[in-house]
Amino acid sequence: MTVEPKQKSAREFLDEWNDVTGFVAKGTSYYYELISVIQDAMDAAAGKTTYYGLPVHACNMIPENSYTIVRPGTNCPHCGIKLT
Repeated sequence: MTVEPKQKSAREFLDEWNDVTGFVAKGTSYYYELISVIQDAMDAAAGKTTYYGLPVHACNMIPENSYTIVRPGTNCPHCGIKLT
Protein backbone atom coordinates (compact mmCIF):
# COMPACT_ATOMS: atom_id res chain seq x y z
CA MET A 1 0.00 0.00 0.00
CA THR A 2 1.43 3.35 -0.98
CA VAL A 3 0.83 6.26 1.34
CA GLU A 4 0.65 9.75 -0.09
CA PRO A 5 2.72 12.37 1.75
CA LYS A 6 -0.32 14.17 3.18
CA GLN A 7 -1.79 10.91 4.43
CA LYS A 8 1.55 10.02 6.00
CA SER A 9 1.64 13.44 7.68
CA ALA A 10 -1.92 12.98 8.96
CA ARG A 11 -1.07 9.54 10.34
CA GLU A 12 2.03 10.91 12.08
CA PHE A 13 -0.12 13.67 13.60
CA LEU A 14 -2.64 11.06 14.77
CA ASP A 15 0.15 9.01 16.34
CA GLU A 16 1.56 12.06 18.16
CA TRP A 17 -1.89 13.03 19.43
CA ASN A 18 -2.66 9.46 20.45
CA ASP A 19 0.68 9.16 22.29
CA VAL A 20 -0.21 12.22 24.36
CA THR A 21 -3.86 11.38 25.00
CA GLY A 22 -3.71 7.59 25.11
CA PHE A 23 -7.08 7.62 23.34
CA VAL A 24 -6.75 4.19 21.72
CA ALA A 25 -4.17 1.42 21.91
CA LYS A 26 -2.03 1.08 18.78
CA GLY A 27 -2.54 -2.10 16.81
CA THR A 28 -6.18 -2.51 17.81
CA SER A 29 -9.13 -2.49 15.45
CA TYR A 30 -10.13 0.93 16.85
CA TYR A 31 -6.72 2.34 15.92
CA TYR A 32 -6.96 1.05 12.35
CA GLU A 33 -10.52 2.34 12.07
CA LEU A 34 -9.27 5.83 13.02
CA ILE A 35 -6.64 5.60 10.29
CA SER A 36 -9.30 4.49 7.81
CA VAL A 37 -11.58 7.40 8.71
CA ILE A 38 -8.75 9.87 8.19
CA GLN A 39 -7.86 8.32 4.82
CA ASP A 40 -11.51 8.35 3.69
CA ALA A 41 -11.86 12.02 4.69
CA MET A 42 -8.71 12.96 2.81
CA ASP A 43 -9.83 11.01 -0.27
CA ALA A 44 -13.21 12.75 -0.17
CA ALA A 45 -11.54 16.15 0.09
CA ALA A 46 -9.35 15.27 -2.90
CA GLY A 47 -12.33 14.09 -4.96
CA LYS A 48 -11.27 10.44 -4.85
CA THR A 49 -14.44 9.20 -3.21
CA THR A 50 -16.00 6.05 -4.64
CA TYR A 51 -19.24 4.18 -4.15
CA TYR A 52 -18.93 0.47 -4.91
CA GLY A 53 -15.90 1.25 -7.04
CA LEU A 54 -17.51 4.05 -9.05
CA PRO A 55 -16.26 7.63 -8.68
CA VAL A 56 -18.63 9.96 -6.87
CA HIS A 57 -18.94 13.40 -8.39
CA ALA A 58 -19.94 16.23 -6.03
CA CYS A 59 -21.73 18.24 -8.71
CA ASN A 60 -22.39 21.90 -8.01
CA MET A 61 -25.54 21.80 -10.17
CA ILE A 62 -27.55 19.60 -7.77
CA PRO A 63 -28.68 20.29 -4.19
CA GLU A 64 -26.03 20.63 -1.49
CA ASN A 65 -24.86 17.36 0.07
CA SER A 66 -26.15 15.41 -2.93
CA TYR A 67 -23.92 13.30 -5.14
CA THR A 68 -24.13 11.77 -8.58
CA ILE A 69 -22.50 8.47 -9.45
CA VAL A 70 -20.90 8.86 -12.86
CA ARG A 71 -19.17 6.02 -14.66
CA PRO A 72 -15.59 6.79 -15.74
CA GLY A 73 -15.45 8.17 -19.25
CA THR A 74 -19.00 9.57 -19.16
CA ASN A 75 -20.32 13.05 -18.50
CA CYS A 76 -22.25 14.19 -15.46
CA PRO A 77 -25.90 14.55 -16.52
CA HIS A 78 -26.19 17.77 -14.51
CA CYS A 79 -23.10 19.83 -15.38
CA GLY A 80 -21.48 17.95 -18.27
CA ILE A 81 -18.10 17.43 -16.58
CA LYS A 82 -16.41 14.30 -17.88
CA LEU A 83 -15.02 11.95 -15.24
CA THR A 84 -11.85 10.09 -16.02
